[in-house]
Amino acid sequence: MLDALEQKRVNIKDLILEAPTQPEVFDTFDVKKDITRHDWEVMSHYLSVKGNHGNSALRRYYFKLASFVKVLDQDRYENLTKEKTAELQRDMRWDLFSQFTSLSQPPSTAPIRVDELIEAVSQAKILFPEQLSDLYQENAAQWGEKYPILVKQSQSDLQSIIPIKWGMFTIAFKGLEDLPFKESDADPYIAQFLKDHRPRKWHESVTSEPQQMAGFLAGLRISFPNRFEEIKLTQDDWEYMRAEMDVLRSKDNFTKGFRAHPQYFAQHAYHLYILAAKDVQVTEKGLEVVPTTNQVILPPNTAPLPTQRRF
Repeated sequence: MLDALEQKRVNIKDLILEAPTQPEVFDTFDVKKDITRHDWEVMSHYLSVKGNHGNSALRRYYFKLASFVKVLDQDRYENLTKEKTAELQRDMRWDLFSQFTSLSQPPSTAPIRVDELIEAVSQAKILFPEQLSDLYQENAAQWGEKYPILVKQSQSDLQSIIPIKWGMFTIAFKGLEDLPFKESDADPYIAQFLKDHRPRKWHESVTSEPQQMAGFLAGLRISFPNRFEEIKLTQDDWEYMRAEMDVLRSKDNFTKGFRAHPQYFAQHAYHLYILAAKDVQVTEKGLEVVPTTNQVILPPNTAPLPTQRRF
């Protein structure tokens, strides 16, 4: 028995103290660092130009860009639009009222694009949440009748990359109407995303394009924050999506053609900001984003050993 105990004894002087595994640290997205002064100048110029929202198409572009800028930097947004607030609120009310009242079951003599209407309401919720609520209350009976029609039409209109649309739908109607989807509806989309991206199979994935990928994930986080946590973004994911910022700010994209509109750059930055945030919530005040550090620190696989030992 004594010999057996002697064999089990370990000399602590013979033990090797292994350094703890270092955590993996990588950048995500930081508004102050990843949006340059030139980027802000381009977006600010468009928002500051008076009279550029004189028709419905330009107003849609303007509201879209304004909603992204407000989420990214509310002080900057207010400084750029403070002289046009009343005019913008009037245009918003008119556009939404006219679109909702013209909504009817197909066939329609003047069909509207349901996705554009949902997007417009979500932008109004971000820009003027109190005015949107008032507009709903003033037309509660009529809009209560139209909302089921909107939901019905959206079932066939919003089949592509559903979580992106869910995000807009959640911002637009949460707190005003019952949403037409539930958390379990995200199951197949999360499963497909993980299949396509772990490892990546970009040629097979509906979210292979970095803007679509960021929008897909941002919509999922807005609608179902708990389900978003299942994705576990990697450094490779962030580098892939962040690289698109340089593509969108390039001269060809910023100054030429339909794709040149700064809303695309602002939209991608808006999505990345949501993905990197500490918390994202849709409230009666609109979309509330709590920023956090732009670094993700993944814990090591093993717990760190103490620096001192006493025996």
